Amino acid sequence: HVVPFVGRYVSPVVLARSDPMPKGKDQYIVTKAGIGPAKIEMAELTWRGKAYPTWQALAQDCCGLSSSGAHLPLGTSGLADSVLRPGQTVAVMGYPRVPASSATWKKLEEALQAVRFKICYCSVFNQCWLTHGPTLHPQQVKRCPVAKVPYNG
Repeated sequence: HVVPFVGRYVSPVVLARSDPMPKGKDQYIVTKAGIGPAKIEMAELTWRGKAYPTWQALAQDCCGLSSSGAHLPLGTSGLADSVLRPGQTVAVMGYPRVPASSATWKKLEEALQAVRFKICYCSVFNQCWLTHGPTLHPQQVKRCPVAKVPYNG
């Protein structure tokens, strides 16, 4: 029977990590590795144990970013209720490295060491996994938990 074989031996893997870019921009990415699509059922962004609905809210706490984003313009995107195909990468947060924002992005760069991005995703066979970042060994779960504070970009 094919379904148990696929579920037992081949899980779709979703990796979340910081990714420095050339040309003066850094980003935090989510990548779909493995075979088959991954349905993202839940995403939760935390820093030092506190959950945040957005990167802007996190940057206000960690780095003194104003609510207008004037000191560090962040580009963000949502993730929950989306489907990632094999090999697809989504930049959930990106920020420019410009002289006017250098002090703020240095703080954000340090804060990223303590950022956790919990993601729960399911295969097309409705088998689900929970990951907390860049790991090739996600935890299989019966169903995705509800985020305390859902990440929405």
